[in-house]
Amino acid sequence: MSEERVGKVERRVKTIEDAIILLTVLTDSHNDRLESLLKDDENLNAKVSVLIDAQISSEDRIQSINKALDKLTELVKVSHQRLDILEK
Repeated sequence: MSEERVGKVERRVKTIEDAIILLTVLTDSHNDRLESLLKDDENLNAKVSVLIDAQISSEDRIQSINKALDKLTELVKVSHQRLDILEK
């Protein structure tokens, strides 16, 4: 093989090696960003779960309060009825 041809082959090999290095760097960078996004997604899912649990708990408390208010309203009605009877 001539020196010129060897030189071309060596330049091509060097270009391919440089491309492989660049692809490796880009792949590593991509993987780092992907891992970061996955962690962010896990954190977001955990926060949403906490919010869902809090919403369910709040709804349960609201139902309990509404039941207590219904009972209190009924007691007030009964009290008013008794007062009306006493006033007659």
